[in-house]
Amino acid sequence: MQEVTGLITKINKKTKTNAGAFMKSPAYSMMLDDSTWYNMGFDAPTFNEGDVVTFPYTESQYGREGKTNAVRVQAGGADAGAQTASPAVQKATQSADARQESIVFQSSLKVATDIIGLALIHDCLALPSKKADRLPMVVSMIREVARDIALEAIKPDFASFAEDTAEVITDE
Repeated sequence: MQEVTGLITKINKKTKTNAGAFMKSPAYSMMLDDSTWYNMGFDAPTFNEGDVVTFPYTESQYGREGKTNAVRVQAGGADAGAQTASPAVQKATQSADARQESIVFQSSLKVATDIIGLALIHDCLALPSKKADRLPMVVSMIREVARDIALEAIKPDFASFAEDTAEVITDE
């Protein structure tokens, strides 16, 4: 019998056999941060994804097998797991953050394009008289507005919203 310690990245509950028939009791398994699966038997787990756990396991014809009641959750839970997470888990977290920022920036570009487009339609922007200079200036404006929107979306300053007031300007 061997013992393993790791961060739980996935808990699986199997309710059907490979043939598709319902099982009398669900079977549980979990994957640790080293991408190894452990069959945990039929008792519902008392631990969660993100917990750092230690438990004994054995090798069998069905893979690595542990018992749910033998699992010990380490102090610190997910916080401790962040310190001991494998490079793969850390990279996935970083790439998820980068993906989210990319989505925010794409959305910001769309909103900025709409804002600049409305401003152009309603002659609210002064553009250079030379046509060749107009497009680079519009693109630059869109990028600047998109950057401001994205920064505000990623780290909003809610206090500044209370200070903002709109001034209505009329032609009168």
